[in-house]
Amino acid sequence: MGVIRAIKQNEIDRLITLVTNAYPSFDATKEEVVQPFREQVAATIKEPGNSHFYGYYRDEQLLGIMRLYDYTVHWHGSNLLAGGVGSVAVDLLHKKEKIAKELITYFLRHYRNQGAHIAFLYSFRPDFYKRMGFGFGTEWHEYRVTPSTIPNGQGKERLTFLTEADIPDMLALHRRVTERTHGMIAATDQDLKRLFSMKQNRIVGYVNGHGLQGYMGFQYRNNHSKNDFHNDLHVNQWIAEEPAAHQAFFAFLRSQADQFQRIVFYVQDPEFHHLFDDPRNDTNNMIPPLSHEVRTTGIGLMVRILDAKRALSTSTIYPFGNVDATFTFEIRDTFLAENEQRFTITFTNGKPALRDFVDKAPVVRMDISDLSALLYGAVSLNTLLNYGKATISDAQWTQTLRALFPKAAFPVCDTFF
Repeated sequence: MGVIRAIKQNEIDRLITLVTNAYPSFDATKEEVVQPFREQVAATIKEPGNSHFYGYYRDEQLLGIMRLYDYTVHWHGSNLLAGGVGSVAVDLLHKKEKIAKELITYFLRHYRNQGAHIAFLYSFRPDFYKRMGFGFGTEWHEYRVTPSTIPNGQGKERLTFLTEADIPDMLALHRRVTERTHGMIAATDQDLKRLFSMKQNRIVGYVNGHGLQGYMGFQYRNNHSKNDFHNDLHVNQWIAEEPAAHQAFFAFLRSQADQFQRIVFYVQDPEFHHLFDDPRNDTNNMIPPLSHEVRTTGIGLMVRILDAKRALSTSTIYPFGNVDATFTFEIRDTFLAENEQRFTITFTNGKPALRDFVDKAPVVRMDISDLSALLYGAVSLNTLLNYGKATISDAQWTQTLRALFPKAAFPVCDTFF
């Protein structure tokens, strides 16, 4: 066992070495890459704000790092404390020594002890974190369409390029959208500054008489090794408070047909292809028996409930159906021992209340990873039951259990960490 504590200023060089070795995309030979990162780490250690660097030490030697994020997530109508973790790195000479396990365990207990219900991360390997009890979150979809197939919108004259001076208005807009969108994490000033720090980013905003009502971020990317004029436009940020903002962005993108071969969207909406006359991408792939490929899909964000008993016994974590019933829940959690629990809850008009164990109550069994995805709204109870990822001891209570967990609001999260 090692010691985990906050990283100090005089340990930044060692931190950078760990990051360099753990992430091949971090090119330590380029000062324009290293120096901004060094400054960011130093500023974060000096004034942490909502993020903190922690290190794993053995005999005073720094062998692993992680960055923790204090977040507020809009969760089924309530604003809840949540924790995020990123930049997990382990010394190459000390892999397979359970250092990452100790870091993630510390992360989970840190936020559990603070009263948080939820933990988030972006996985480098989904199976690795699934075994740690994280469930799959919202999927990201990549659509690659020709500009001419984008809806012919209007209102392009209300678009303007944004700068860092517009961050307060962007932050206010993001918070308004967050307050009505399940799964969204409240953006911070640092989140939006990061958008502008990426030199290839361009950000346009939709402004009307009520101020900033939407913004869209995009980049140009060449798609031909021998033709500098063969480019795609990649849309990586899209926040809109009203339909008119969507229409203006559509008009702008459609007007780019003379310069870009494809408009590439990264979205979480699985129904996004209904916007286009021709949603096919540029692979020309056919999917059996007779379907055209329109998107590619990826799993990145993963979510974990930190205390199953506490989560299921409060009405803020899931919009339970109007059901009167008593169930015993057996939740498997092989990673966080204190969360492997067996408890009984009585629901009255869908309102949960913990009670003493009831021997004859039907028993619902599932893994914490699947429970986490269910409560997040990323998967339905019907799916878990149909594929055997959740079971109930008495089949005659299946329909009641389904009614208790109706399909929840689809989660959306545009925060990266």
